[in-house]
Amino acid sequence: MIRRCTSPKDAAYAGYGGRGITVCKRWLNSFENFLADMGPRPQGVSIDRLNNDGNYTPFNCRWATPKQQANNQRRPPAASDEARANISAGLKRAYAEGRGPWQRRRMAAL
Repeated sequence: MIRRCTSPKDAAYAGYGGRGITVCKRWLNSFENFLADMGPRPQGVSIDRLNNDGNYTPFNCRWATPKQQANNQRRPPAASDEARANISAGLKRAYAEGRGPWQRRRMAAL
């Protein structure tokens, strides 16, 4: 948790420290404070932030199962209308030119 928020060399830094996610000073300076606030880690869970854009603080963290964490992930932004139009136009062009996937399968079967 600390490394991915503080060390640019950490593989996960871009998704944590690189996005401005920090660890509260109380936890950053003392594992005993973290343990007092969160308690020992129960089996089968790991630390999870309730608000994925928020920092690691006692008020924003919980112990969560893998299923709970899977339901609490950042989602990619929805495609814009322009992006959808570009994709649609590209697919239409591919089918018109005989490059659609169904056309390749049909030609392979002949």
